[in-house]
Amino acid sequence: MPNDNFPDYRFMLGSVKTYATATRMMQDAWLKVHGEPLELKKTQPRSRFEEIVGIFSMAMDKAGGAPLKAAFEKEAAGNPEVSGMIGEMDKIAPQDRASFLLQDMEHVSPHLAKTAIIESVQQLTIYDEGKRKVDLLLADLLREAMRRIADSMGWSYALRVGNNRHFPRIWQWVGEVCNDSWTEKGHAIRVIAEKGPVPGMPSGPGDLRVRIDLRLL
Repeated sequence: MPNDNFPDYRFMLGSVKTYATATRMMQDAWLKVHGEPLELKKTQPRSRFEEIVGIFSMAMDKAGGAPLKAAFEKEAAGNPEVSGMIGEMDKIAPQDRASFLLQDMEHVSPHLAKTAIIESVQQLTIYDEGKRKVDLLLADLLREAMRRIADSMGWSYALRVGNNRHFPRIWQWVGEVCNDSWTEKGHAIRVIAEKGPVPGMPSGPGDLRVRIDLRLL
């Protein structure tokens, strides 16, 4: 039977939840610094996030913007996805932040993402007649897949692999690749953990591995 580590309802919690959380944290930081709420016109999580990032970019880059940035960093300190996003944006010039937001797994088609993962498996798998199975670090596989995705999308750099807002969506596509690899003899591709079961929705690749069955690939 197909791998059940990737239930559909969990996919929706990933990037959308991170955008909503980041937006709320920015609004909380704004309220603490300015003493009044920051009203947004957009309604969808992604659109609201883009709107508030634009407002924050202008406000933080102005003289006296340091308290707002500090308040946001304090709000996000316990959330690795949001704090990682702040770290990424800090490295990008204000005029480039709009294009930065477009470089997101939410804009990658399922076909492109899954093709990149499958091609990465084929690229990284070393065939050995004496071996039946090969294990790859999930992080290594995703770095190669992200490189291929960036090339196909025409992005200036590959998305970082780790505990960030991009991981839930790429995890979804890894899951679908695993499910699609099912045969009557088992999975050609499946995710395994060093210890215990594979989490349904991990926060990042950690030490997870991808096991390749060379007979079925």
